[in-house]
Amino acid sequence: MDAATICPFCAESIPETAIVCPYCRSDLPSSEPPPVPPRGPAAQRVPNQPDALRVETPATDSPHTKAGAARVPRVSTIPRKAVAGGAGIALLGAATLIVLLSPDRTPATVELTGLPQVVLSYDSVRALPKARNKKAVELSDVSFAFSAEPPGAVTTVTADGTVRCLKRGDSIITVRAGSATDRSPLRCRPVARVSGPAEIALALGSKATRVDIVAFDWQGERYSDVPISMNSSDTSVFLVERGLLVPVSVGSAELEAGVGSQSIRVPVNVVEHALFQNFDLADGESRKFQVSLPGVYRVSVKAREEGDGKSGVTVAFGGTDCATRSESQAHDVSCSFDREGTIRVANPDGTEAPGTADPWRPAADLHIRLNIDRIKATAAPRVGQP
Repeated sequence: MDAATICPFCAESIPETAIVCPYCRSDLPSSEPPPVPPRGPAAQRVPNQPDALRVETPATDSPHTKAGAARVPRVSTIPRKAVAGGAGIALLGAATLIVLLSPDRTPATVELTGLPQVVLSYDSVRALPKARNKKAVELSDVSFAFSAEPPGAVTTVTADGTVRCLKRGDSIITVRAGSATDRSPLRCRPVARVSGPAEIALALGSKATRVDIVAFDWQGERYSDVPISMNSSDTSVFLVERGLLVPVSVGSAELEAGVGSQSIRVPVNVVEHALFQNFDLADGESRKFQVSLPGVYRVSVKAREEGDGKSGVTVAFGGTDCATRSESQAHDVSCSFDREGTIRVANPDGTEAPGTADPWRPAADLHIRLNIDRIKATAAPRVGQP
């Protein structure tokens, strides 16, 4: 049996010639010179060894082995140049991998967003450009350059993309990011005021009505190419469809029209034509018209006499508290009926007007134009002669 000794680290019995414990892999104290590194194919790498160690299994007995004794691996270190070379290759591979995995930061396209097609005031607006690489990935921390055409004539643009109209006109805003460019047309239409009719009358059953709402610039010039918004304050009375007013029911509401920060409100009255007639009244003659359903009715009367006479008509109401209108050539009055009632139009005989020295002269014939509209009710009216 080979001579043996005890490992001072793990207390195992090991061959006396061993320089490294085969159990705990600890270096053993020895007065012998270090072993010569192997130079043959018998050398192989020992896994899990620190400091890039490799072991050698001798093919023949060395002077340190005895007959029949188990061969003990000898340990030698790999040269430092080989280790440094391997580390350099690893670092180069890691750097290459980082470059391959890093995103492309070069802008391939740029898009100018945030600007409206039409600017309706002198307030500033902000451009919000977006840059993307060849793979359509949006990039951050990209430097943009802005410009306006024609320079300083219609608009100004700052380095951060803030755009402001200087006057009425057309401009082009350009943004650049690297070699990528985008251009956006911009129409400057600063609106000073909006104008419309004082009142709008719609009739049930009539076609949709177009309303002339006009925007003006600060020099008083009319715009013909600015978008005007219109809305109904009560869609149960009328609707706005494609810029046209559509009556829905008898009543009153408002048209809300505006351009940018400028707006107006126009009263809208939806009526239902209850009666429209042209007829003649001789002196002292009258006509009575029946109102069969409750509601508020507007009565418009115009009397015309041949020549320049002053003859007129009176308007009286029955079944209601509305006062009788004295003789006049024109009447425009509203009256509320809570129940059935009558409307009477008369051509009074010639009498002196009270309190005046100029009498109404009798007229053999008056031409009457009568219009009765229901302006507030919940049911269809029925107005007719008795």
